[in-house]
Amino acid sequence: MEDTKYEPTTQESEDVGCLGMDLQAEKEIEEDVGCLGMDREAEKDSLYQKPCVTVKSSIPQRPVLSIETPGHSITGLFIILHGAGGSCNCFKDLAHEWATELPHVKFVLPTAPVCAVRRLATWFGSSANTKQYCNYGCTWSEILSFIETERQTHSLPLSRVVLLGFSAGALMASWIHESTIPMWGCCLT
Repeated sequence: MEDTKYEPTTQESEDVGCLGMDLQAEKEIEEDVGCLGMDREAEKDSLYQKPCVTVKSSIPQRPVLSIETPGHSITGLFIILHGAGGSCNCFKDLAHEWATELPHVKFVLPTAPVCAVRRLATWFGSSANTKQYCNYGCTWSEILSFIETERQTHSLPLSRVVLLGFSAGALMASWIHESTIPMWGCCLT
């Protein structure tokens, strides 16, 4: 048996598009529908949404920034803890850039409590006498409660939560990570 290669006639090549449809019908579909099979306008709106930044605060000195992209269901949570003397704004630009690339992830940047003695935001204090860390239990508990609320709101398993900390924030992130069930997605310190 001899293999024969099918060669379309000139008429067939001109009338049939790459989808095997009538060329005119295919052209109409391409004009109205984008690559996701959605209306082109709806596709633009859903794909190119810019991340939104919201600020929540029950205490004015302790705002919490949330960055998420509208139109995307949240499948991950990324929490960033700043260093001593910082605030939620320290990593706002970085989180915003990452949210653009990861629209399914919610980024949350809390602000540490302000230390009355040193008058700066820090996740914990240190004893003047012993130089030991102190007052981290309350903040640790507060962050765990905050994480749990976010997880429940978005129905996320702990394995879809990432903690990132810088300097004193890294120390707090590692304390949280080490003192809880080791099922975290990741802890970056």
